[in-house]
Amino acid sequence: MANRLWLKEKFASFKYAASSMSGHVMEMEDLVMKMKRANCGPSEEDVCAVLLRSLPSSFESLVQAFRMSVASFSFSDLVSKLIAEEVRQNEAARVEDATALYAGKRKGKQYPKKQQVRRAKGPSGTCYNCGKVGHYARDCRSGRGPRE
Repeated sequence: MANRLWLKEKFASFKYAASSMSGHVMEMEDLVMKMKRANCGPSEEDVCAVLLRSLPSSFESLVQAFRMSVASFSFSDLVSKLIAEEVRQNEAARVEDATALYAGKRKGKQYPKKQQVRRAKGPSGTCYNCGKVGHYARDCRSGRGPRE
């Protein structure tokens, strides 16, 4: 009795802890086999529901699509779709890494980066009107002076 209760609790709280989807599915199948030996085996729909609930968030789109498209759950269909999705995600990650590495390579002649020169705020030249530093002729307060 205690063993059955423990198996049911473990089944109800089943989470993704394996490093691969096939390992996760094998853990689920092992747990279901133990439950069947203890005469408390779940239905195939229950197994599918718990397996879908246990998946990481990266499989959320597949979970939603599977729930909406299938009238009756088949464990073997679900497993094949999960493994195919894992392969697709791994391929996409590998292609993304390769693209990032390729984009990081620089082509052509390598030049050192130029140091950016910071300019002081405000005008640095002299006024052509009065000859003082700090403003331009259009901003000069002394009016129009004699031009040479």
